[in-house]
Amino acid sequence: LVRDGEVYPIKGLRARNLELESLVVERTLALEEANKKLQALSNTDGLTGIANRRKFDNLFAQEWNRAQRTGTPLALVMLDVDLFKHYNDHYGHVAGDSCLQALAGALVKAGRRAGELVARYGGEAFVVLLPDTNAQDALETARNMQHEVWSLALPHAETAPGIVTFSLGVASLVPSRQHSPEYLIQQADLALYRAKEAGRNCVQLAT
Repeated sequence: LVRDGEVYPIKGLRARNLELESLVVERTLALEEANKKLQALSNTDGLTGIANRRKFDNLFAQEWNRAQRTGTPLALVMLDVDLFKHYNDHYGHVAGDSCLQALAGALVKAGRRAGELVARYGGEAFVVLLPDTNAQDALETARNMQHEVWSLALPHAETAPGIVTFSLGVASLVPSRQHSPEYLIQQADLALYRAKEAGRNCVQLAT
């Protein structure tokens, strides 16, 4: 058999075809793996290594729709490092980055619920997405995270306890057509604001 000006025996041609097919499969798998790694990088916060805002936004929309279909509760915990600007001013931005990395690790370690997502929301703010979680269970999760951060005992000269602390806002509801997904975020954010108004280093549940 003649192909591209060269003569191939039939058996040799079949072997060549098998070789090419194997090469195509190999390169396809390599491309798929590269795409997976790229996707993971696009959903990962570069500093802390946990999920980023993009990952949270996408998963939040999915979980909202799922909870609306199944009639199950969806909860959020919003966390903000207390007086983090003061921390950076006192210890420097390199120490500030290390602090955020340690806090992210503590939040992930404290997480215990199935489907839970801990993400960096932006700056010194974090968010925890809790599917199938009512208000009381979400409050318990928030307190577990608070205690985990306390156990780090990261020095912070500008706070009353002398260590790095969080203010936390918790909200939970059963999604319905009466509310948009942003409503749950707003409720958690308002609870976080109340925690700061209450003196920081505490957890507030949305009413």
